[in-house]
Amino acid sequence: MTALKNIICTGTILSFILTCGLNAEDNLLEIDSLSLNPTEIQLGSPFANAQVIATAKLKSGDSVDVTRLAKVTIEGDSAKINDSGFVEPLKDGESKINFEIKGKTVSLSVKVQGQANEFKPDYVRDIMPVISRMGCNAGTCHGSKDGKNGFKLSLRGYDPIYDIRAFTDDLGGRRVNVAAPDSSLLLLKATGAVPHEGGQVTKINSNYYNIVKSWIASGAKLNLSTPKVKGIEVFPK
Repeated sequence: MTALKNIICTGTILSFILTCGLNAEDNLLEIDSLSLNPTEIQLGSPFANAQVIATAKLKSGDSVDVTRLAKVTIEGDSAKINDSGFVEPLKDGESKINFEIKGKTVSLSVKVQGQANEFKPDYVRDIMPVISRMGCNAGTCHGSKDGKNGFKLSLRGYDPIYDIRAFTDDLGGRRVNVAAPDSSLLLLKATGAVPHEGGQVTKINSNYYNIVKSWIASGAKLNLSTPKVKGIEVFPK
């Protein structure tokens, strides 16, 4: 059994964590240090969020993602965090989030502000990502060559001008109803309130729903001068 265990535990870091657990008597599982990325978070709007990764440096020299394995406690009530390290705001203020595992502890600070301010979503910065995450402009949905059921979007939102016209001009503007945002077909279809071949892709009062609703209520406008993402970093490198 010991020999088999050693064979399993010398595979990938993830496999021996999942198979052997952190209580295994293998020197590879002895934690030398614990670190967080990022080490501080600032959340400046009701829909801001951040992902925290807790990494354990083992005495073997290996690094292991222990975000879901560590014990997490929060000091303060301005933010919340789920089991996977996803942090969201609750109210203005400051909180401290602590991660602890096998006697090692590390903390990060969270500053929350702007929760009472009116959120004004931008199409390029906020709506395009939401539409993409819901799958509306995917190649299997309205982003396909001919669209779906008479409604076509540019694939993954590469043409925002085309998409804005599809939302605001077609069907007499029913897809985005500025006068009554909750009656917009964009929201009714996405929540499954009316028949939708793609099924329910979000829920009423979810973050996605409220972001899109706020954009429609503010006039469903497009600002092409909005700063765009210039690059992406992945950690660990």
